[in-house]
Amino acid sequence: MAFMELPTELMQQIIPYTLPEGFESLALTCKLLYTLCTPFLEHHNNLRFHFRKFEYNKTNKDFREFRYHHDLLRFPNTSTSAYSLLSQIAIEPVVARYILEADFSLDSHIYDRIPPPLRERAVHEAWGDRGEAVRQLFANSLYLREAGLDWEEYYNTMMEDINSWRRSEHAAAFLLTLLPNLEVLTPKFSEFRSPAPQKLITTILEIARRNPHGNASLCS
Repeated sequence: MAFMELPTELMQQIIPYTLPEGFESLALTCKLLYTLCTPFLEHHNNLRFHFRKFEYNKTNKDFREFRYHHDLLRFPNTSTSAYSLLSQIAIEPVVARYILEADFSLDSHIYDRIPPPLRERAVHEAWGDRGEAVRQLFANSLYLREAGLDWEEYYNTMMEDINSWRRSEHAAAFLLTLLPNLEVLTPKFSEFRSPAPQKLITTILEIARRNPHGNASLCS
């Protein structure tokens, strides 16, 4: 095996790139590789728990560890809206590859239970340094370009929703452009009502049909 002939230091640098699809099989190859994979196991298991069967507000924290709903906004890997999941993917792209099943039905629902001052403070602490990374996802989106949608206009419309604490169809639709391994989606595409998100969804489906070796599940 050519990989086994590489220096240990180089193998350690390569291992994170096997997450998530090839990581477990690589770790079980032999004792040496298991040892090299061990430092990544906790992070892998944590991402798998939160994202493999994704739903908003999912946490592995004991509910006795927090008293208020706004505490959920501070938990690493707990997403409360499409935007918060986008921001997670923006800073850690591998997260998107973990998502096989997604239930997006509780997108932004928790915000109604959090007083505005607490909402703003918690979100600033959790997402304050991610804004530019999220913006670049839109600026570099081939899907928006193919859909004929101006990325800045699309992004700004999304941010109007986010800043008003509304569920954003723009964020929810764009999120689907980033999930290469998605197999099961709730709710269905028919739930999107706004013209720009509808146009983006149509483009996503067209690209999926043209590329049967990609995310063909989106066509079903």
